[in-house]
Amino acid sequence: MPNYYEITPTDDRLTLTGGKGEASFGVRYVGGRSVEARARAVPLEGTLPTWLRLESPDQRAMQPGQTQTFRVHVTIPPGTLPGRYGMRLDLMSVDNTDEEYDQGPMITFEVTEPAPAAAAGFPWWVIIVLALVLTVGVGGLTWWMNSRDKPVEVPPLKDLMPAQAILDLEAAGLRAGAQTPEHDGEITAGRVIRGEPESGVRVSAGSQVDLIVSSGPQLIRIPDVENQRIAAARQAIREAGLEVGMAFAQGRTCLGPFWDVERTHPATGTPVPIGSEVDLYLKCGRPGGITPIPLRDPIIINPANPQR
Repeated sequence: MPNYYEITPTDDRLTLTGGKGEASFGVRYVGGRSVEARARAVPLEGTLPTWLRLESPDQRAMQPGQTQTFRVHVTIPPGTLPGRYGMRLDLMSVDNTDEEYDQGPMITFEVTEPAPAAAAGFPWWVIIVLALVLTVGVGGLTWWMNSRDKPVEVPPLKDLMPAQAILDLEAAGLRAGAQTPEHDGEITAGRVIRGEPESGVRVSAGSQVDLIVSSGPQLIRIPDVENQRIAAARQAIREAGLEVGMAFAQGRTCLGPFWDVERTHPATGTPVPIGSEVDLYLKCGRPGGITPIPLRDPIIINPANPQR
């Protein structure tokens, strides 16, 4: 379901006549305030941005519940390879492009080869026409291939919202691909970690760049080490991908190194980012015939504020 804009094309397939066509979209604003809405024609499925022209004005004032019609003119240049191409219409609020942004459904159009003329005897003029068509076709194909293969640099995408990253890619002559979530302890959840290919890499114009989007840091639950010897508890914490912080004896004394873990901070089961520190609060355990284990790390006795 769209969050702010309902974008409905008149048809999901566009028929071209003489290499040209016009796609119409009904756009209904379903937000709760008056906005300046900006439309953008997005090329898909190999379509080049130069083929699309959004009819002015592309920015309009819209009220809640209001519907307006946007039209996109499609012009296919000579020499374009036959095949299936596509496009869509996106809408965003000018003052909040990161959140008030919706993508319309894709509409497709077919580019086909012209039908051959019927033969009547052997018309020599056909040879001349074919030669001209071949010359134009080769020139158009060369132009198309050169325009597609012209290298461009992937722009900086790190820490951008996906909607802004898509705009920057399209401004560079590239197109956004899939958005894949990945844990990251530095980049805020919902923002772009990197592109694939990465920023700075030179690729052909029109190439697809996938977006790796942060889902926040990977969280690990504090393991249950209560009533374990301190050495075993430390090992369990490190094996869980966490770090051992301070150990507090809380004003108690113990004959021999038989310290047991009374509780942890954060508490058992608390989800924390990988690599977080876990403090131990100790109590005096019973030897129980277990061979004492020397403590290599210091134990803080009588800390100034043991209830951390």
